[in-house]
Amino acid sequence: MESHTETMFVHQVHALDDRNERFLKRHVIFKEALGGDSRFKFVLLGDNTPLADELDINDQVTVTFHIEGREWISPQEKQVIFTDMVIDRMVNLTNIEGDLVMADVKTQPQPQPDLTDEPPF
Repeated sequence: MESHTETMFVHQVHALDDRNERFLKRHVIFKEALGGDSRFKFVLLGDNTPLADELDINDQVTVTFHIEGREWISPQEKQVIFTDMVIDRMVNLTNIEGDLVMADVKTQPQPQPDLTDEPPF
């Protein structure tokens, strides 16, 4: 699995998505650090979801992530492909006072969800 690293700013932190007891996730939206208008949606999975509580809007964060894709076939035999940018590691470069710091948070490996006939959302 190939990892990628980017430094971005926190734009939005979503609430915990716990509709499916087997598969907890939490989305974080980042905006690019170079002042552009692009937004990127990342996901924290399982036991890593509380890590988003450590983030504030406009915090500068270096994120190491990998891209996951999975296929789901609906009961009507429609093929759906889901992709996620899954956070493996976060380094928050901004503390509460707005000063730059190195607060390293490494996420824990998560087991793959057991996808059955239900979509994982």
